Amino acid sequence: MMKKIIIFALVTVTAVIAIVVTISLLNPLRRQTQEEILRNVLEITPIGMNMEEVLEVIEREDWELWNVNHYHGFIRRPTDPEDFALGRETIIGVKSISACLGTYIGGHGRIFHSYTGVTVRWGFDENSILIDVIVLKETDAP
Repeated sequence: MMKKIIIFALVTVTAVIAIVVTISLLNPLRRQTQEEILRNVLEITPIGMNMEEVLEVIEREDWELWNVNHYHGFIRRPTDPEDFALGRETIIGVKSISACLGTYIGGHGRIFHSYTGVTVRWGFDENSILIDVIVLKETDAP
């Protein structure tokens, strides 16, 4: 009897791990680069769209709305190492929205022990018109 319980437990754990790995590997956010995701986002939230329309897209796509800021644009961190070291950041727009498109386990060659989130930031001018979009894939791992 005890042997059957142990076998059942091992089969169950193996099945759960297989399901988690399969779902993670099938996640389209895992397979796409930031640039590919940005192209897809720009297809449905093109430059020139207003804030309310972007919010409607976020709701329709079932993305997780993180922030709507009517008083501040988003910060674009520098890619140049010297600018990064000096803390040179650029503020894009005077209003902004940020949302999470999704997450997945694993990234950068790791299957477990890492968590990758894909976020989008939209920047708007004083008339609430979209002027710029960035996509960030950020991995948290030990």
